[in-house]
Amino acid sequence: MDKIDTTLFRKYNNGDEKQIVDLYNRCFVLTRPRMLDDWYWEFKNGLDGNAVIYVAELEGSIVGHFSGVPFKFKLGNNTLTAYYALDLMVSPECRRKGIATSILKTSIGSGVLENSLSYGMANDIHLSLGTRKFNYLTLGFIPRFIKDNSGWFSFSRIKNVFNIYSKKRIKITSIDSFDEEANEFWAKVSKNYSAATVRDADYLNWRYVSKPYNNYKKFLIRENGEIVGYFVLECKTVVGLIVEILIDCRKDVVNAALDFIGNFFKEKGIQQVVYYGLDEQLCPWLKSNRFVVSGNSELQFVIKNTNYFEGFNIALDKKNWLLSYGDMESL
Repeated sequence: MDKIDTTLFRKYNNGDEKQIVDLYNRCFVLTRPRMLDDWYWEFKNGLDGNAVIYVAELEGSIVGHFSGVPFKFKLGNNTLTAYYALDLMVSPECRRKGIATSILKTSIGSGVLENSLSYGMANDIHLSLGTRKFNYLTLGFIPRFIKDNSGWFSFSRIKNVFNIYSKKRIKITSIDSFDEEANEFWAKVSKNYSAATVRDADYLNWRYVSKPYNNYKKFLIRENGEIVGYFVLECKTVVGLIVEILIDCRKDVVNAALDFIGNFFKEKGIQQVVYYGLDEQLCPWLKSNRFVVSGNSELQFVIKNTNYFEGFNIALDKKNWLLSYGDMESL
């Protein structure tokens, strides 16, 4: 009897998490090993409820998995619950037996993911499966913007940079967490985006403060004492990554933020700054500040095609999206 015939496809049960984490670490050997703390943070202690999780079980062992993590999502003028689809995985010894297809069929057919806005990043194999059998659409790759950091200010001149900002009443400060100011800023700038995860203080603190083992550096930008933006940075092995940036896209504010980012990474000895994302407000400013588009994300951005709710077509145009590396990062 084929393994697919004896495999049970079911919803997550309490206690499955250790096997799920073990499966992840066997399937994604090139990423940082996932710990149980990571899993609980994302799937059980999520900001907007527990994730929708389905597993494939064979002879008492979990050999397949697929999930959708819920978030508050702005689509047009409405706020709804959307699901970030991730971790479609099958144990190496059980692949090419239809398990991935069956687990997707079970999870999407449950109704929750079928009738909701669902999106994620897919490799070539998963993209082919999703588009052929499950009505997923690809919006293509996410552009990668790169800037050579060697030409930025030397860090010894950072004091002069701060003096320039002070004259313009623009100040950038390091923060530990986000507060009501972030809510006020999101209320102000969200009108510029028609498809985006709601970036209020609750979300930002969950994503960039409470995540286990994170090494994010968070900064707030104020002009005349009023918040005009924030950004989140991370030092990778050879690059400085702009994990998240949301700012009032005016010349002085953008230049102040990008100058600060370049000098921050230069102090760390990092010669290349990278930004992945979709943001029609920001991207032209990156290009004018000598960021160049150099390749794309390794995975393609996909979205589940559904006519269940009004306004879905808004999500089919990448120009409407606010999407950062923080949205796409495999956690």
